[in-house]
Amino acid sequence: MADTNLLIFVGATKAGTSWPYRYLLDHQECHVFSLKKYCYFSNIYFYKLKLQLTAISASIIDCDAQFVEAETARNVSAVLALGRKIDDMTALMAVLSGYRIANSAYFNYRHAGRTDEPALLDVTLTYSFLATTQIERLAQLQIPLKILLLMRDPMERLWLHVTMHVKRTLSEGQDFVVLCQGILEPILFDNAEAHTVKRGDYKTNIKRFAAVFNRTDFYCEFAENLTCGPRLAAMCRFLGVTATSPAKAKSAHVHLPAPFLEALRGYGLQFLKTQHDFFAEHFGSLPEALQKKLGDFSVIKQNINGYYYSQEGGA
Repeated sequence: MADTNLLIFVGATKAGTSWPYRYLLDHQECHVFSLKKYCYFSNIYFYKLKLQLTAISASIIDCDAQFVEAETARNVSAVLALGRKIDDMTALMAVLSGYRIANSAYFNYRHAGRTDEPALLDVTLTYSFLATTQIERLAQLQIPLKILLLMRDPMERLWLHVTMHVKRTLSEGQDFVVLCQGILEPILFDNAEAHTVKRGDYKTNIKRFAAVFNRTDFYCEFAENLTCGPRLAAMCRFLGVTATSPAKAKSAHVHLPAPFLEALRGYGLQFLKTQHDFFAEHFGSLPEALQKKLGDFSVIKQNINGYYYSQEGGA
C-alpha cells in the first residue's frame, strides 16, 4: 500500500466535486470506482449507517431493473456499466456493515481491480464537516493521503442547493423560481435551514482541516477555476497525477445565473459576508465572477431597503 496515495475530495452540496470526479474517472494514474461517494469515514454511527445502507439497497434494486431493460435491449455498454455499479454497491454494503478494525475491509475494497494506478479516489462531500477528532483519525491512516476541498461562489452554491431541494418536490403547475425564493428568504432573514448553511461554511470547515493537515496534504480550490489550465495543473501536481486536457470532463452545474432580484442578491451577499471576508484574507485569486460580484456589492446594497416594499406592493 506504500506505493498508493488516497485522494479524498470534500466540499459542500453543489460545490462542484462532480467535475474532478469525472476528470479522474478514466485517468490512467487513478483507480476510480463507479460510485462517487462512500461515506465510510463519516457514517460511523448506527442511525446514519442504517440510512445509508437503506439508500444503497434501493439503488441496487433500481439498477437491477435497469440492467434487465438493458439486457432486453441488447445495450452492451449499459449492461457492463450497470453490472459494475451493482457489484460496487454490493461490495460497499459488506464493507460498511463489517468490522472497521485498521480499516482493512475499506482498503481491500478500494484496491479491488487495481493494477498499477498510484492513486485511489474517494469523493465524499460529508467529510468536509467531520469533527476534529475524526479528521485526526484520517491523518493516522497508514497510507499517504491528499485532501482536496472544493469551493464554489457561496451565493451560487446556496442557490443550487435550494433548487436541488425544490426540484425533488416540485409539482405540476408550481412556479419553480417562486418556490426557490420561498426557501431562500427564510435562510437569509430568519436563519432557517441551519444544515444548508453549515454545508457551505467554508471558513469553519477549512480551519478544522488546516489545524490537522499541512499544505502538502490539504489543498483548497474553487470549482470555477478548474477549467483554467494553470489552476488545473496546480491541482494535479498536488494530487500527484499528470494533468490531461479538461475537455473530456463535462463541467458540473452549468446553469443560467440565479434569477434573484438585485436586492435579494444584496441580502445574500450580506448574509455570506463572513465567508467572503475569509476568501479575501486567505485566497489570492478568486474566480472572476465572484470578484465582480463583490465589487458590485456597494451598488447592490443601495437597493436592499426597497426589497420588502417591492415584495409587499408598497411604495
